Amino acid sequence: MKQLSSDAPQSIQSVDILRGLVMVLMAIDHVRVVERAKNWFTNALAVFGRVPMFYYLMHILLIHISALIVNYLREGASHQEWYATAPFAGVPEANRWPLSLLYLVFLIDVAILYVKCRWYDNYKKSHPEKGWLKYL
Repeated sequence: MKQLSSDAPQSIQSVDILRGLVMVLMAIDHVRVVERAKNWFTNALAVFGRVPMFYYLMHILLIHISALIVNYLREGASHQEWYATAPFAGVPEANRWPLSLLYLVFLIDVAILYVKCRWYDNYKKSHPEKGWLKYL
């Protein structure tokens, strides 16, 4: 009983055991909550989750193309030299996009990626004989 009322700090091991137990309990509860939450948003996220490598490869290409198009529409030139050393590119302060434009391009890109990923997911499901599709 003296150990419980001691002023000495708890050991790292006991804190880690307690933290681990709490994290496991939170994960179990989180799984239950996620399983009950089936709606259009979770279904859209599931589309991205079923084709992660395809999404990853496509988003790099799409973001680059989007940046070139938006720069061409805003500046009259695509300014490819700005992206030669991305992500450490130095875009002049006067040519940086406003946040509202960035969000708009982001939403358009996510919508395009959703359509492409849904198409690829359906293609992958309809062609199970092509085993290599599961890696993309």
